[in-house]
Amino acid sequence: MPATQFTERPLTLDDAPELVNTLNAISASQGTNRQYHESTLRLDWTEPGMDITKSSHAYITTQGQIAAYLVFWDNFEAPVRPWLQWGVHPDFLDTDLSTRILQWADNRKEDLFQRCPPNTRIALQSNTLMGYEPEEKALKQAGFEPIRTSYQMRIDMTEKPPTPTFPQGISIRNYRPDEDLEAFVHVFRNSFSDHFGYIEEPFEKDVEEFRHWFDTDDLIDPQYFFLVVDDKTGEIAGYVLGMKEEHGDPTVSHIELLGVHSDYRRRGIAQAMLYHAFNVFWENNRKSVTLGVDGDSLTNAVALYERVGMHIHRQYMRYEKVLRDGQELATVAIEA
Repeated sequence: MPATQFTERPLTLDDAPELVNTLNAISASQGTNRQYHESTLRLDWTEPGMDITKSSHAYITTQGQIAAYLVFWDNFEAPVRPWLQWGVHPDFLDTDLSTRILQWADNRKEDLFQRCPPNTRIALQSNTLMGYEPEEKALKQAGFEPIRTSYQMRIDMTEKPPTPTFPQGISIRNYRPDEDLEAFVHVFRNSFSDHFGYIEEPFEKDVEEFRHWFDTDDLIDPQYFFLVVDDKTGEIAGYVLGMKEEHGDPTVSHIELLGVHSDYRRRGIAQAMLYHAFNVFWENNRKSVTLGVDGDSLTNAVALYERVGMHIHRQYMRYEKVLRDGQELATVAIEA
């Protein structure tokens, strides 16, 4: 299709219904058959600090179909690792839209240089389902290199999960929306500080972002959101944020976040939290559960999930394009 038949412009909230059609077509082409929803896109696009009209680009046909799109996630204090969420409708894979949409992201580098501290390393980040050749080819041609795998792991329970065993003096309870937000954020920051790619943001910004998600995402239900507590001190030792449904697949439940404070690790708490969550899912007739994990996890999380009966369901590859070399602000290794 000739390029003259496309209009270029940013996305707006009103584009959510049409982008859903494009995303569902891409999903079908990949063989995942994930079903996207307008509410999820609007939830993402109204995240604190995000302005979809300034951080997106789309190619649209004269009939109003979104042929290609890119959302540029740079709503960080120092956007040294901006994330690209992008795609091309299967009907337009024989055009040069993949090249053009990725070039649009590359053209934003001068703005990134100005916003990030001098002499820091800046690299665009994206990922794709492993084996989906159109996106793999486009990323490599645009100068991206594969750097890391990630997995969607899954368990399909056929019998009641084991009863969890927590260490003495440790108990588990449900998250309390009116009381626990800031304490949860403190533990989240500690537990994720040794995850690959983590960059510390101001505490208040993290609180604002989690408040947005907890207040607006209908799939987050305190029934599936648990905190592990030190009975003696009242401190939160860990958490597991479960969701009654995975976004895009109502047939499975999902664990969005799981973490243990560094002071409480190597005591079996993470495994106990997973068994507790699995039991609650089981009791609510939610037998299939997924979660995402870094395939080369610095804390060996994959082994934990396999121990509790999960298996690798899908594999993704993270790609990176270095725009400027320099000091790395993100966590990429754990100090001995």
